[in-house]
Formats: sequence, C-alpha cells, structure tokens
Amino acid sequence: MFDVCAKVADDQHPRNKWDALLKGIARCGMCGAALGMQATRKGKRLYFFYVCQTAQKLGASACPGSRVSARELEQFVVERIKDIGKDPELIHGAIKAAKEQLEEERSVLATEVQRLDREKRKLEVKRKNLVDGDSSSPRRLGDVDNAMQKATEKVTAARQKLADLDADSIDDDDLMAALESFTPVWSELFPKERARIVRLLVERVTYNAEEGKVSISFRAGGVHALANETEEVAQ
Repeated sequence: MFDVCAKVADDQHPRNKWDALLKGIARCGMCGAALGMQATRKGKRLYFFYVCQTAQKLGASACPGSRVSARELEQFVVERIKDIGKDPELIHGAIKAAKEQLEEERSVLATEVQRLDREKRKLEVKRKNLVDGDSSSPRRLGDVDNAMQKATEKVTAARQKLADLDADSIDDDDLMAALESFTPVWSELFPKERARIVRLLVERVTYNAEEGKVSISFRAGGVHALANETEEVAQ
C-alpha cells in the first residue's frame, strides 16, 4: 500500500511551486485532472502535497481523497526508476513497453496525416472548381485559400511529428545505459535538473487515491534525451 501520510520539515525538503519534481506529469487517478503542488505551514514545519486541481477548484467533495504527500509520491517514482535500472528483467520490460507506446503513437499520427492529406486534396479540388466555374468570387477563393494554407500547415506539422517519432526509434542499449546511469547521476543534480530528467523519461504519473496506488507511464523517445543528459552530467 502506498503511504500518503508523511510530513516533511522545512529544512528537510525545501521547495517552492517552481521546482516540484512531478510538475506537469502528475495526474489524479480519480478524475484525470492535474496534480498541483500545495504547501501548508504549521508552526516551523512545512507540509507539501500534490493536490487534485478538480478538488482545489471545486472543493474536496468534487474529488475525494485527492491529496498525496509530495515526498512520498516523488520518492516512489524515483525509486521505481532506480529499480528498473538495477534489474535486467525490468529494463527489458521497460524497453518493450516504450516500444509499444511509440508504435501506438506512430499509428495514431500516421492516420491523422492521411486524414489531413485527404482534407487538403478536397480543398484543392474545390478551389479548382471555383476557378473553372463562372460563378467564382474573390471572397470564396480567399476563404478556400485560407483553409488550404491552414491544412498545409497542419499536414506539415503532423509529418514533422511523425518524422520525429521515427527518429526516436528505441535502441535497447541506449535505454539500458540511460537507466543504469540514472542512480549515480541523480545525486549530482540540482532540483530543477532532477525535474527535467524525470520529465525526459516519464510521460505521466497517476495517483489513485481510492486504491492508494501509483502508475508510471514512460515517455517513448525520451530515452535518447535522457542518455544525453546523464552523459553530459557525468563528464
């Protein structure tokens, strides 16, 4: 069971809202909203929590059990990453999961590129018909031209994302080296550098208050960036 009751003294865990380790990637498993950092002071002690944004905006009744100790959640994620780097079976499991995630993202994006291409071709036909027809007007042509420009931009952006995914094909040795180097490099990093490293490797951390469980989704393609970061720090 994941413990959510730890309390941390100010001098043990100094932080502010800008250096939360899981900022931008922590989500509530109850409602799907983001988990934001919140600090509460009692006397000389500070208590840090990740709080569901639904509960923060609408009240605790909107998402019950939506607060989790920041230190406990962050340590769980970091230790999980370290554990993977120590266990060959876990490394290979992470490799398989990352490859499956990458392939799924590529399939979705390739379908989107095909849809955008069809949309662009339809606009090209529409423009040709307007130009060839006797009833064409500058205003209608302008509307179609604007739509074509937007469609072209969307296609270009989607194709670039697809190319980036293809470039991020996951190499087993890269992932193994990055995960194995995570532990020795971690102690050399400042808080903001640690947050950057975690975001390179992890796409989402989901905390389910009802079950007291945490799930971690690794970022497909973040492996190369993580390997580069750890190599740079180690030099």
